[in-house]
Amino acid sequence: VEYVTLSLDEVRQLASAIANSATVTRLVLVSCGLGAQEVVVISDMLRSNTVITELMLDFNRQIGPAGAQALAEMLKINKTLKQLGLYE
Repeated sequence: VEYVTLSLDEVRQLASAIANSATVTRLVLVSCGLGAQEVVVISDMLRSNTVITELMLDFNRQIGPAGAQALAEMLKINKTLKQLGLYE
């Protein structure tokens, strides 16, 4: 999903749908208007996901310190994710 504004509920639905997917290896949410709450939901899902290797969150300018902290905590646990995009 790129360049589409996602609500918190939509991010929750997306995270729930792909949490246990064996086929989704890339999650691209570029310029989706994500803020800290949405990133916390994604980070929580990725704590236990062992398939997604790439997470692209570029151009989501509202992630803020709380979203960054959630990503940092997730990265301490998730050993599968190899690429994290946070450009701008």
